[in-house]
Amino acid sequence: MADKPTCEELEQRVKELEEESINLKLIEKELHDKDKHLQSILESADGFAIYRLIVDKEDPYILRTTFVSPSIRDVLGCEPENFSSATFFSNIHPDDLTRVEQAHKQAFETHRFDEICRYYNSIKKQWIWIHAISTGVVNDEGHISHVNGIFVDITEQKKAEESLRRSEEHLRSLMESATNFAVYRLISDETNPHRLKVKFVSPSVKDILGIPEPMKFEIWFENMHPDDVGRITEANQRAFKTLRFDEEYRTYHRKKGEWRWIHAISTGGVDKKGWNRYVNGILLDITDYKQVEEALTERTRELELKTQSLEELNIALKVLLKKREEDKIEIEENVMTNVKKLIAPYFEKIKKTKLDDQQGTFVNILESNLNEIVSPFTRKLSLKYLSLTPKEITIVNMIRQGYTTKKIANLMNISPRTVDTHRKNIRRKIGLGKKRANLRSHLLAYEQ
Repeated sequence: MADKPTCEELEQRVKELEEESINLKLIEKELHDKDKHLQSILESADGFAIYRLIVDKEDPYILRTTFVSPSIRDVLGCEPENFSSATFFSNIHPDDLTRVEQAHKQAFETHRFDEICRYYNSIKKQWIWIHAISTGVVNDEGHISHVNGIFVDITEQKKAEESLRRSEEHLRSLMESATNFAVYRLISDETNPHRLKVKFVSPSVKDILGIPEPMKFEIWFENMHPDDVGRITEANQRAFKTLRFDEEYRTYHRKKGEWRWIHAISTGGVDKKGWNRYVNGILLDITDYKQVEEALTERTRELELKTQSLEELNIALKVLLKKREEDKIEIEENVMTNVKKLIAPYFEKIKKTKLDDQQGTFVNILESNLNEIVSPFTRKLSLKYLSLTPKEITIVNMIRQGYTTKKIANLMNISPRTVDTHRKNIRRKIGLGKKRANLRSHLLAYEQ
């Protein structure tokens, strides 16, 4: 028979029980606080809903709801008390239903359900995308006892993915239909940050560079013009520091059998270690542009040569015109000198002979006209008024010398009325038709 515990042992046991009670209360409080915190999270959930289902004891393929977060109202469009696995499957899009049901059956064996499907939200009155994930908890007998899961509204994500997919399709279509340019992405070799490999390049690069295997980056530059190799090599080395490459070079296109001009532009990105992670770039075939540029340069050079030739010709013409003017002045001076030396003296001798009045008048006219021929006035008048007839110029000279209409008529053997007609024509031609200015005074002004 066992010994009865002593009073000290009973007191010690009571003390231990009191401590265990205090610890249990603390644990209970901590669990209560965590439960309240979890409840707060579930009630404030946005865009997702958490649920728990238990397996029916009589039929392991029937699941009953034991808990669902209030956010199920916004996510699936149903009240928490009305949610069940049956209501979930009833609102799945017909095109997704068979796949989701099959996955649900397999989940009883795999203990895992993970599907994305379209779901009709009766509150929002629209189809949304739902990502359903659940895990089955297995009991000691190896059967699922309950299921914990979550519904996530991924509609916005799907829209973004669709928009991105369309953009990628558009970009790929653009790159695949490119003719005079090619887009590419290079990535760095993990063992050597200064070695690049082709990640992607649009098909048009074959026609631009004339290379059969564009995925081998090392052959992109093997047909480069010798005069460009040094410059491009230096630019490539600088690009690993500046992350920028922008150069033009010539490459021999084997299929076309000619040198083609390429403009390569690229920008690099680096990782945390400063290594080049990738290079995005574009190759442009600028041969046509270069040909036009060369043609314009050649044309400009030709125009410059022609301009220089015209300037030289202009200088030569100026020299010739100056010489002609000098020769003209020299001829005029010679004529005037010869007239004064060879003709003028004889007028004085004739005047000393016995002449009647008419003969004297004619001699004076001859002398006056000869002087007019060699005078600056006659030269100015004939150039300024080319429309004057020879007879009008003769009358002009007589008017300047002060002859009256009657005297001019007698000397020219014409009527005074004819002289008046000539005087009117002269006034009209020199701009005095409607003016009262004195004709002789106006004519004398040309000598100044």
